[in-house]
Amino acid sequence: MPLEIKFSGKGLKDFEKFLSKQSMQILRDEIGKATLRNVLLMQAEIRRTILSKEFAPNTALTQAIKGENFPLKDTSDMVNGVETELRDSFNGFVGFLKASRSSHHGDLKRVVELLQEGFEFRITPAMRAFFFAKLRGGGGVDGAAHGGGGTGIVRVVGRPFLKRTFESPAMRDKLNTNWEKAVKTALERLNAL
Repeated sequence: MPLEIKFSGKGLKDFEKFLSKQSMQILRDEIGKATLRNVLLMQAEIRRTILSKEFAPNTALTQAIKGENFPLKDTSDMVNGVETELRDSFNGFVGFLKASRSSHHGDLKRVVELLQEGFEFRITPAMRAFFFAKLRGGGGVDGAAHGGGGTGIVRVVGRPFLKRTFESPAMRDKLNTNWEKAVKTALERLNAL
């Protein structure tokens, strides 16, 4: 799941033919500053989205296991795992770069990928007995686990906190505004030469 932001700079290669090395460096410097601002802005927004309560509530089973209803509650790993990388002046990465270990769930990058769309997993009768014991203690069943006495299926609802941020028109506008300001600043610097 590549989640990158890029200043496409359509026609930028054409500009390189006409700009001096010094002028091109000024442009790269200003665009690079904006790209860094943008990756940090995206990182902050992803973290805010993770910590918000904007997603579907947890099922009764999850509430019983966790003892509360706060989707993405085990978020410290996710919030702290949102990484940024400035690859060059025109390219930045925001997301989960490596398969870091989550204290609760194993491979954090894989957990995040699964959470974007949701997933299903099978439960054995022994797992079902454990879950229902938790539910009895937690106050009810909502139908999340089903399938009679044999193997059942549990559905985990998607919580697309990355997609929501990357596909937000308001966020795209902010990113573009930062890059437009960078180009304007570069042109002002060039005019001052």
